Amino acid sequence: MEFLVIALVLAVGAYIGMFQSPAPTTNVSEAPKNKSSNSSKDVQSEFIDTKSSSTPKVDYEKLPEVIELRDKIQKGKGEFKEAKKELRFLKKKLSELPHPDIEVVKKFLKANSTFFNQQGVDIALNFQKLSDYLESQLEVVESIIKGWQASELVLEAPKLEEDLEFESYYSGDVDSLDRDVLFEDAARLVVTTQQGSTSLIQRKLKLGYNRAGRIVDQLEAAGILGPFEGSKARQVLVPDDIALEQKLNPDLYGLDVPKATSVDRKLIKLLSKLKKEADKRPSLPHKNGLREITIDELGNDYEVIVQRYQHLNKVAALGVLMANSLMNKDKLLYAELYTQLDKLGIFESNWERKIDEGISDINYSLTNLNSSISELVDSIEGMESSVVTAIDDLSWEMSDEMNSLAWEMSDSFSNMEASLEEKVGELNKNVDEVRSDMGSVRGAAGLGAMLTAYNSYQLNKIRKS
Repeated sequence: MEFLVIALVLAVGAYIGMFQSPAPTTNVSEAPKNKSSNSSKDVQSEFIDTKSSSTPKVDYEKLPEVIELRDKIQKGKGEFKEAKKELRFLKKKLSELPHPDIEVVKKFLKANSTFFNQQGVDIALNFQKLSDYLESQLEVVESIIKGWQASELVLEAPKLEEDLEFESYYSGDVDSLDRDVLFEDAARLVVTTQQGSTSLIQRKLKLGYNRAGRIVDQLEAAGILGPFEGSKARQVLVPDDIALEQKLNPDLYGLDVPKATSVDRKLIKLLSKLKKEADKRPSLPHKNGLREITIDELGNDYEVIVQRYQHLNKVAALGVLMANSLMNKDKLLYAELYTQLDKLGIFESNWERKIDEGISDINYSLTNLNSSISELVDSIEGMESSVVTAIDDLSWEMSDEMNSLAWEMSDSFSNMEASLEEKVGELNKNVDEVRSDMGSVRGAAGLGAMLTAYNSYQLNKIRKS
């Protein structure tokens, strides 16, 4: 027993000593430990570097929106070159057009002065009016040609006068062309700080109070700031920069700007700039600014000028023919040519006055007709109202009468029922009386028959005896 205890103690001691003895250290065992430690540090450092490193820059030029806009810009520039080349060609052709000979009528009259001096004053006045017409029209055409020759094409984004009020998103009463140059800076300031006060704009942008106040009015008109509320700061109606950029550049946000890059202000500015460039079109100066024009429209302008030239030549030729028909005493041809020229308003004859009077009469008749139609409509509406009112009144009266008639009929039926019952009772009584009388009559008839029979029997008996 003691031997077993001693053996057990020795075994336990050896077992414990094995765990407490230091592990041997060799280069082979250290190398993996150091290697694993270093690799973990490297992975950790790489992870930290990756986390702390800035986001890689976006290559804007490879974005599909940028490529699309640059293609449009290139196409617009190509169209501009073609239009400019066409304009130079048409200007050259225009300078080569034959000049209208408006002096041909005067030359013809001068060559035949003896004959025309023998004509009446009205004839001379007609030809004088014809010459004045040709001179005035030629001045108009030459001024058009001069302006067209001097015009140079520009590559810009033209704006029509009637479209200016739709220039900006939520433009309100303030034209975008009248906005302050610091309008967008002020807009971004109030949206970023969410404070809409004049003093903030004045202080941050280093402006005078009046100018800052005008910018605040423009921000209100653009729907960025709320209305004036006394001592309280104005409410900022735009929640963030994204919504603001959508207001400031609504056309830009018609493109599919990637969500990941939509907050990149540099990209937004680039796209906005490219969009404005892409909107540029070949334009010619116009009385209201710039007029967008294409190659076809340049050709149309040229054709209009040529037609005016041809018109002047035609009028001059008709004038010579009219004078020649007068010399040849061809009154029919003279009247026909006179009528053609008179329709152009050259002679200001009764024909034009009659047309004006006819138009005036037609307008007067139309005015009267409109007035009559308005009166008729008013009458119909009045009649309609009266009919509706009468129907309402009639329905109420009929309702009252029907109610009273119902009550009367109810009373009448009650009275009739009582009277009928009374008459039926009387009739039954009379029937009983008649039945009684019939019984009496029957009895009397029977007694009378018996007496008659008896009397007859006695008479018959007496006769036999």
